[in-house]
Amino acid sequence: MPRTRTKYIWPPPSLATDATPEPRAKKPRIEPPSPVKDGNAMNKKQDAPDAEDLPPFIQAILSVPMDVQIRTYRDWRHLGSPHEDFCMICEQTRSQPLIPCTTCNKSFHEDCLPPGSICDEQRQYFCRVCVLRNWHAQPPTITPPDSPVLPPATAVDRSSAQGNEESRNNTRAADQKPTGNQALSILAEISRSMSHGESSNAHGVSNSHRPSNISAYFCNPPLSTPGLPRQQGSSLMSPHLNEYCTSSCSSSSNAHGTPVMDSHARKSKFATLSTEVDSALWVLYRELESVTSLRQRIGELEAEVVKLRQDVSIRDNQIILSRRSLSSSANLPGGISQAEVDRLRVQAVRGEEALREIESIRAKNITLEKDLKEAKDECAAKDKTLIEWKGRLVSLIGT
Repeated sequence: MPRTRTKYIWPPPSLATDATPEPRAKKPRIEPPSPVKDGNAMNKKQDAPDAEDLPPFIQAILSVPMDVQIRTYRDWRHLGSPHEDFCMICEQTRSQPLIPCTTCNKSFHEDCLPPGSICDEQRQYFCRVCVLRNWHAQPPTITPPDSPVLPPATAVDRSSAQGNEESRNNTRAADQKPTGNQALSILAEISRSMSHGESSNAHGVSNSHRPSNISAYFCNPPLSTPGLPRQQGSSLMSPHLNEYCTSSCSSSSNAHGTPVMDSHARKSKFATLSTEVDSALWVLYRELESVTSLRQRIGELEAEVVKLRQDVSIRDNQIILSRRSLSSSANLPGGISQAEVDRLRVQAVRGEEALREIESIRAKNITLEKDLKEAKDECAAKDKTLIEWKGRLVSLIGT
């Protein structure tokens, strides 16, 4: 397939001073390729360049074997591709801006550029030596070096790493803002009020009705690094939630006794609030979940009270019927047989047992109604407390 003429003409506009570009020269008209010219161009490109037409430094570079040149190129790439600080033609320093070659360490002044250089569309310059090597089209591949084998860590290295980690943790703890301390004090007061309220009705709530749908998103255990010492602090949750998340929802304490969150906890890069405010919102969500469970428990107690009232009314009706039957049998003429008397005695014993059971049921009903009333009052108080502290927390975050 015939090759066409290159589209890039050298020299291009100044590469170093792009801030004040000079007017570009008008490109010559590209004639359509002809078979005769294409054949001549191919013959010229296939012929080796004449050694007499090349500058001495290019002849000296091309005389080096290709494997040595490739090895030198790879070493140059591994060193970060540094370029010479002087022009290879006039050997002058940075009196004028230097244009570096993309595939070698040579630099040239714009006025000293050797003929045959190329500049591609990405404004990458290739000197004549690299063009003769065809490195502007196919540069040598660079094989990455083998990864170094690290020596095993010694006890001294591990102890120094632990000491550095502890110093970083102390620095983070000292940089905590006073706003976080105020938020934590608010949460501690909420936790104390919640624990005091729930200890009063702990005997009335069975273990089967405890909230079990705690979201895993809020109870993720903090990541920890093996070998790093960490002190466990007190939890900021209410007691019935602390049973499920004691291992995952604890905080550490710094040297001044102020509770701070674990420094190893994973934090999203999209979070805009501080760690203390996040923990405060977390505790509020947990308490809101506990309020929902308490409301569910209140509904169950109300249903149980209605069922017990129905049982009591049924037993009362049975007692009334038994008494009526006894009174009617006593008024019958001709007396009552022994079998009828025995049946009535058995029925009277059963009636007395029913009365005792009714009394116990009534006492239980009174107790349940009292517990229900206390639970409703406590729920209302918790809702009021949560709304009040939530407003304070919002105002604290807003300031």
